[in-house]
Amino acid sequence: MKRKSIRVLSLILVLVLLFAVPVAAQVINYSFYTDMADDADDEQFSANALKEDDLDYAFVRVTDSNITSYDNFTFCVVGQNGDYSSYSQEVQATAQTGVYNIYYNRDVYSGNNYRLRGRTYAYYVHTEGRWEP
Repeated sequence: MKRKSIRVLSLILVLVLLFAVPVAAQVINYSFYTDMADDADDEQFSANALKEDDLDYAFVRVTDSNITSYDNFTFCVVGQNGDYSSYSQEVQATAQTGVYNIYYNRDVYSGNNYRLRGRTYAYYVHTEGRWEP
């Protein structure tokens, strides 16, 4: 009887694992080259990223940049391609690497696409990393 119970429990566990759907947020790589020069972009955008959770903030990881404390470079979450509305606060990047949580100040919804905007207000700034809405 004990063996049968173990087999039944093992079978149930296998079936649960087979049909369990892993949920992970879509992580998008970005690389921004921004400058205040007349022939340059002072802001750039990531590709669309699908929001797959109900968190009230986006997650940005800067893995490489030339940011210093003198730069005035910000991150902000905006709508999908064609929608330049801001959905979050602007967060100033202050270090060459680091993690930033960008809190939304408008309603955002799981299943919608959003983009990360990087903008410089002074100097040439390069930054790259990953983010998820």
